[in-house]
Amino acid sequence: MNGDFRQYKLTLVVTTENPRPTDIQSIVAQMLAAAANVLQSKFPAIKSFATTEFQKIAQTIVSIGEQVASGEITQDQAALLLDMQENASRAVLAASEGMTLILAEQAINAALGVIKGIVNTTVGFTLIA
Repeated sequence: MNGDFRQYKLTLVVTTENPRPTDIQSIVAQMLAAAANVLQSKFPAIKSFATTEFQKIAQTIVSIGEQVASGEITQDQAALLLDMQENASRAVLAASEGMTLILAEQAINAALGVIKGIVNTTVGFTLIA
């Protein structure tokens, strides 16, 4: 990346399944709400970590979408890239006080589950199963 950090804005196509354009902030908010529902009383203690990690996941998804669209990477490579970011985020959340790997996994699965429809529709293939 040679020091060039870009701020991505996820703007999704308006379709029947997605009647409104969506940006990264609203996707992160949806992910946080889903994780909060799973983590319940543990969520306030890890909210700042979760916010940062979910922003990273959302930015990774935007980057993946751009790279697949331009032909820079394949769909298989896209899945691997997302998996790597999920693993990194899982490790950060699991290392938070009071968290276990299972809780971190459940939080990430819930967060991805709430956005998978909009993401898969936008990128044009099943990135999030």
